[in-house]
Amino acid sequence: MPVRKDRPVPFVLPPIETEADLTKATSALLMVVGAGDLNPSEAAEVGKLVVGVPLYDTAGECIGLRSLADEASEG
Repeated sequence: MPVRKDRPVPFVLPPIETEADLTKATSALLMVVGAGDLNPSEAAEVGKLVVGVPLYDTAGECIGLRSLADEASEG
């Protein structure tokens, strides 16, 4: 069976450093899907990359892990 090759996704994910940035990342994904630049399955794959994103407080201490799935369930 041939090896699956995905194409590069023409999308820049915004930096995620705070919980508010997760909302920005979600919005950015939705915008590119709405514009037709990514299809929904491509956006879902990109969204998986941010699962378990470490979040830091202002002192640079890791305060836990969040994901876009957590953010969506709270919205």
